[in-house]
Amino acid sequence: MDGYPASFDEEACGMASASPGTSAPAARYVDGKSRQVTADTEQLLDFTRDGLAVFDCRRTIQWVNRSFCRITGWRRDEVIGRDAGLLVDPGDAVALWNTVNTAGQFSGEILGRDRHGHSFPAALTVRALVDGSGTVGRYGAVLHDLSRRKQADETIRTLTCLDDLTRLPNRHLFGDRLTQAIGAAERSRRLVVLAMVGLDGLKAVNETFGHRTGDTLLRQASERLIACLRGHDTVARLRGDVFCCLLTDFASAQDARLVLTRLCESFAAPFAVTGNELYLSASVGVSVYPLDGANPDELLRKAETAVSRARRQADTPIRFYTPEMHAEAVARLQMDGALRKAAARGELEVHYQPKVVTATGRIVGAEALLRWTHPEMGAISPARFIPIAEETGLILQIGDWVLESVCAQLNRWRAEGRPVVQVAVNLSAHQLRQPDLVERIDAVIAAHGLPPELLELELTESAVMANAEQAVTTLSALHARGVRLTVDDFGTGYSSLSYLKRFPLDTLKIDRSFIQDIDANPASADIVTAIIAMAHALDLTVVAEGVETKAQHDVLHRLECDQIQGYYHSKPIPAAAFAALMDARGVRR
Repeated sequence: MDGYPASFDEEACGMASASPGTSAPAARYVDGKSRQVTADTEQLLDFTRDGLAVFDCRRTIQWVNRSFCRITGWRRDEVIGRDAGLLVDPGDAVALWNTVNTAGQFSGEILGRDRHGHSFPAALTVRALVDGSGTVGRYGAVLHDLSRRKQADETIRTLTCLDDLTRLPNRHLFGDRLTQAIGAAERSRRLVVLAMVGLDGLKAVNETFGHRTGDTLLRQASERLIACLRGHDTVARLRGDVFCCLLTDFASAQDARLVLTRLCESFAAPFAVTGNELYLSASVGVSVYPLDGANPDELLRKAETAVSRARRQADTPIRFYTPEMHAEAVARLQMDGALRKAAARGELEVHYQPKVVTATGRIVGAEALLRWTHPEMGAISPARFIPIAEETGLILQIGDWVLESVCAQLNRWRAEGRPVVQVAVNLSAHQLRQPDLVERIDAVIAAHGLPPELLELELTESAVMANAEQAVTTLSALHARGVRLTVDDFGTGYSSLSYLKRFPLDTLKIDRSFIQDIDANPASADIVTAIIAMAHALDLTVVAEGVETKAQHDVLHRLECDQIQGYYHSKPIPAAAFAALMDARGVRR
């Protein structure tokens, strides 16, 4: 049925129709008044994007436009004459018609029903149409499909609330859930435990295998975290390699240790990614409501402080927040700010500790060691400020400053005609990862006109092995230029023959932990004996560091250690004092 009954007031409804199968105007009669409606009018109604429909008093469908058919899937000849109830989800139909009967109209969101019985979100307006005598003769309806808008809203919600990579809640949604958990805990007088999980090792994976592999690793890590939690707990990804777990309904903070331990242990097994077995470890920082804070921001901040401590002190992967951590964090921030200005203010200085031949005491080299004297805090131990510099990336600038200072000092000694020995500069793992490291060192050496063999670079085992393939390439290029290379702290890390054979090393330094009791502990003496024999077999010079007593010196002499370094001969001293010491010892170029 495409036309309207003769009694239908098209003007009151605001719509009209042509007779079926014709394009000529169709005559309509309402209260004896002829109204001509052209086929153009019906075509105009078909242009609208909204679905239009007319029902009679029995809610039988009388007419629909083309958009109505597009939205619902019904053909016009199929739907006309059917009950309007088929268009609306049964759950909405009763309330809809009650509103129309009471107020004369309805306007709101409903669940529409299409030809196949599927529901879809829609905005529906139904209005009673009154004829000339004031009687409700028909109902007009406007149907607007909300599916696309709802999908767009869902997309926005997803982008706003979920992490794009892992599909876990992001920081925004996690904050909402944490707020709700705090409210529930306040009512139940239970505890909320916030566990911030930092994944250690992801940066090395990204640098070695690429970010796509790193992303896969993150998704697998998120799955492991979810598997460790209880059903009502929440895990979210806050940023990069940091996740946060919301653990609720505990009577005491210690009750959460089982879950926290399970989180850490879940990373013991390797991850299988693109045919490689990759490892991550987890550091966990914990804050507890209401013990550590009363709002989400405070709890997150304190969990962040605790996880930073856990990452720096890997011996205990789970750290509960303590007030002392806050004081330490403030001090570290203050020290970081001061350290950034130290070089410009002339507060940094390079001291030199001699390396001497064990058998003769002759000075054959030195290690350059950075010292910082703050005008208010006084002398600050490298053990305090170097870790901060490495954590913040400031070590790159400091490393460049030390290298420049040492090369400049060597050049001054040469210009003065003083004896010059080889000086070792410590190279951090951050510096070793610089893609232009070789070029930077080339430029400094060339700028001061130094023979490359006067410069020695000391690296720890962990720095070399963090990215072994890149390290081989970089160190080989430096060694080919004449720069000497030393592995420091040997015996505390990998202590592997394989890397000693792969890398172009010249010197091996035995860690001071084996030297401290070498004269009293046979086990330490045996270890040092083995290290010396292994190094000599590989044609490496052996240096023992941390030598403080004659007894230690005598044992090392007996074991044929090539060189020693430590307070037994000299503490680290300023450049002028070191030059005087070389003069006194009769060092010659």
